[in-house]
Amino acid sequence: MKKTENDISRPFKFAESCMFSYLKNLARIKALRADLKILDMQSSVKVQSYEEYQSTTGYIDNIPIRILKIDTLEGLIAGVERWTGPITDLLNDLDSPYNISSERQDLLGILRVRYIYGNTWDRSLEYLKMSKERFIERRRQLVEMAIGYMGLEARF
Repeated sequence: MKKTENDISRPFKFAESCMFSYLKNLARIKALRADLKILDMQSSVKVQSYEEYQSTTGYIDNIPIRILKIDTLEGLIAGVERWTGPITDLLNDLDSPYNISSERQDLLGILRVRYIYGNTWDRSLEYLKMSKERFIERRRQLVEMAIGYMGLEARF
């Protein structure tokens, strides 16, 4: 089966969106982990009985509710980490002290300047001192690497 233009552009656009939202997603994970820590602290503050009496409605069951909240938060964290982890790995790989090729340094620059910090095309070109053609080629290589790190090739 031959791949159409839409089949090829879907993982490309998705990988780009993950790179653009990388910092926001890291902040989201941090906030979710803080919420999870609060729930854990609430669980250990006092001895919990399985059922606690509430004068207006009778008995309520708090422990399963808290467990559901914890499961939900853990699921949200895992979902966001699914897409930030590969970008972190790509960033670390490109930033390795053993990475001495100028091509990989270009890829790292584009990842940081254009995607992670969200600069415009023109500002990125100006800062990185690249020709437009070289920038476009390196951008394509970077996004293809991100697609590989994210395991998107087999998914789309």
